Formats: sequence, C-alpha cells, structure tokens
Amino acid sequence: MKLARSYRCKEAHSADHDNAPLRERSLLYVAATRARDQLAISWFGQASPLLEGVRGAA
Repeated sequence: MKLARSYRCKEAHSADHDNAPLRERSLLYVAATRARDQLAISWFGQASPLLEGVRGAA
C-alpha cells in the first residue's frame, strides 16, 4: 500500500474539505483559550496562515 503525501482523505465530502480551515481555527482557539500558564505552538514545514504575526511563524 502506497502512502499519499497528503493526509487529506480522498473519500471525504467536498463540504468537509471546505470546512477544514474553520475546524483548524476552532481547534487553535480552544487550545489557546484553555492554556493556563503557558502556550506552546509547534508545526512542521510551513506554518498555518492562522499564525501570522506569531514570532517565528514566518
């Protein structure tokens, strides 16, 4: 079985793909608002556009 480079599910409905940025934004919001003492955000490769203005995200 060959793995695709993208983790996006090809069988998913197109509306699910359209809602992906909203889900990503919601998850980031929940994570950021639940942090009590510190918040660490990491990524691999290119940072999400939602992190514009965050030091080191460019």
